[in-house]
Amino acid sequence: MPNLTTKKLEKILDEKLSPLSEQLKEALAMVKSLNTKYEKMEETLGVLQEENKALKEEHASLKAQVLSSANDLKSVQKSPNDLEQYTRRDCVEICGIPLPEESQEEDTNDIVPQLSQKMGIPLERKDISVSHRIRSSRSSVDPAIIVKFVRREVRERLYRARKRLKSITMADFGFSVDKKIFINESLTPKNKELFKDCLRFKKDNSFKFLWTNAGKIFLRRNADSPVILINSSVDIPPSKKISHTETCMFCDKCPGRVPHLDSSNCPCSYASLPRLDITSSISNIDHLIYSDIDIHMPSDLNFNYFTTHMSFMLMKIL
Repeated sequence: MPNLTTKKLEKILDEKLSPLSEQLKEALAMVKSLNTKYEKMEETLGVLQEENKALKEEHASLKAQVLSSANDLKSVQKSPNDLEQYTRRDCVEICGIPLPEESQEEDTNDIVPQLSQKMGIPLERKDISVSHRIRSSRSSVDPAIIVKFVRREVRERLYRARKRLKSITMADFGFSVDKKIFINESLTPKNKELFKDCLRFKKDNSFKFLWTNAGKIFLRRNADSPVILINSSVDIPPSKKISHTETCMFCDKCPGRVPHLDSSNCPCSYASLPRLDITSSISNIDHLIYSDIDIHMPSDLNFNYFTTHMSFMLMKIL
């Protein structure tokens, strides 16, 4: 075995390790380059995060401004109506008083004290600022009289006593017609339309109370239910749909009402059929009257159907 000197050994190692050294330098250079790129990416990411944060803050600010503008717009749209309603705070409208004959002149400032005297409320002409008829598009209805009082307390006193009008009609003033008289708050045209919508809702949904106070409209289902303030049509509760799963056990035509003991409460066509006494021929029976109970049924139902439900009703009565 030949002798290996230190120089020869170093030479051999240099020859073997030289390629690895070059590769290591290249790897280190690549790592350095990657570090530089990573640092730049980190820096860019930080900038993007800051920009994103700024955009979020700007978006939140713009959203708040849009909501504020929307509320301001609603207020601006509502303000004229509220302002007009506020100007009517000293006014009432009297409905049901007929127009005078063409040959007669009318002074509404005289009519109001006469009416208040019938109601037991002392009132003089000097308490009235102005009064006049309101033009109406309906020729069949006598125009109402709008009255503005000098003092609000006089207006409130007369308005609170309006229930006394139940016993007063136009016949008490010498008119030939026996019409009822009503005193209402003076509402803006917009609020009058809203009140009409509420009135339709009240009738269609069996609500018991609908009234106004200080130009505001209120709804209430019954004495035990909460009061609902109606500022716009959005505040009107949704109408309840009639269920079609239940039918009248007698006529089998009336959805949502079971059973009908009074034909006046039955919406079907059979409710309008002629009523016959119980002694009438069975073959011709359209209605059967038993005491105060009105049982209605169509004549085209067979005898078994009739006797079955008749038996049921007699059991209920007895």
